[in-house]
Amino acid sequence: MGKIIASSQDCFNSIARGITSDALIQYILYPDGPLDYDLLRRAVLLSVKAVPVLGCVLDTKRKVPEWKRYSRADSADCDSVFCSVVSTGDIDSATGDFLSTELDASQRPPLKVCLIVNPKTPEEIDSSCVLLIKLSHAVCDGSGSKFYLKLLSEIYSRLQADPNYEHELLDVARDTSAFYAAMGISNIHKYFDPAKAELVSTWGFPTGNASSSAMKSSRIMMHFGKDEMQKIKELDAECGAGINSVLTAAFYDSLLKVLNPDYNSEGKAVREIQFMIDLRKYLTAGYTRGIYNLSAISNVDLPAGESDFKKLVSLTDAAINDVVSSGNFIHGTLACDMAMDSGFPVISDFFKKDWNDILESGKCTPMISNLGVISKDKLYFGKIPIENIYLVPPAFRFPAFMLGISTYNDVLTLSAGYYGAEREREIIKNLMEEMRRKVLDLC
Repeated sequence: MGKIIASSQDCFNSIARGITSDALIQYILYPDGPLDYDLLRRAVLLSVKAVPVLGCVLDTKRKVPEWKRYSRADSADCDSVFCSVVSTGDIDSATGDFLSTELDASQRPPLKVCLIVNPKTPEEIDSSCVLLIKLSHAVCDGSGSKFYLKLLSEIYSRLQADPNYEHELLDVARDTSAFYAAMGISNIHKYFDPAKAELVSTWGFPTGNASSSAMKSSRIMMHFGKDEMQKIKELDAECGAGINSVLTAAFYDSLLKVLNPDYNSEGKAVREIQFMIDLRKYLTAGYTRGIYNLSAISNVDLPAGESDFKKLVSLTDAAINDVVSSGNFIHGTLACDMAMDSGFPVISDFFKKDWNDILESGKCTPMISNLGVISKDKLYFGKIPIENIYLVPPAFRFPAFMLGISTYNDVLTLSAGYYGAEREREIIKNLMEEMRRKVLDLC
């Protein structure tokens, strides 16, 4: 295995773990039937062989960190490093325990798969098994994680048909060079405009005592069923805006109602939301298949006090399009890459100081990340279809907060991870319920 240099996004996501969030992207998969654990174990090991970075740890002791092969990755018991099976009569409790378990990619490989099996016969229970997948955000973003789900299901299915199957090596560059080339940027230092890279925060989630480092992460989900999703899809033509703009507008408007934020120092109501941009859409097809980080974060300013929600949806759609068309998000990506010139220890110290400033001010713009459709076609592990897949986004410490959105098999899921108690859970639950009401009322 050749040298794998960590990208700036790998490094920043690694630093975030244990400070702002758990830096994990996780999935809950519900198969419509039992999975073969031995076959799953072999499929996981083949996926690590196909994507070598999954068998590495991030060496952060260097000025420019590298992904280095984990010492146990090739040992006889290496399957326990990447894969495990739990037999229990309480699948929900075991699922919660797995999702709350931290993963430090500088200490162990960035992938863990767990099959939870109920020892009772399938006729006695609603679900005989649940498949859980945990990926460190240091190794990939949301799009990279979606690719892994498809890769694992493909390898499992191929192995079932041919026990000698070997997957091709997926060797994709982890840096931003292909993105810059696609954008026509030949000199990042000359192109960079620091004013366009700055993201100003004017509000955040209430903190209280909710973000103690001793707390375990929790999560909450809410779903839009297939009939509700059909109604939401019909809004595209009616509002002239896509589902993403509808959900972003609902998120923003619901935040204003649930949090009831104060006015800022200039007497204007807060009005910015952060959203994610997948930079793969600017690349040619050959560069999009891989497990790596290539995303950007941008702010979008939205009008406060707009009582007509349908109008707010249209304004949100226009505002997001303006932000994306401006290309200003490129400068945040450039800033991350240029920061690496200072070395990992320097940017780590800067990140920690910045987070302390955020804790003191209580301002960290709420973020929405719509992963979109996890898979256009239903995934299969052999002949077993996966009926439901739910994204579990990174759990953030307040005042930071991110709402994750994903769709699979015509079910749309709102999900959030957080460090907090019942008070914080109630705030997030109220937020999701208000979003749900706004969207369905519009239908």
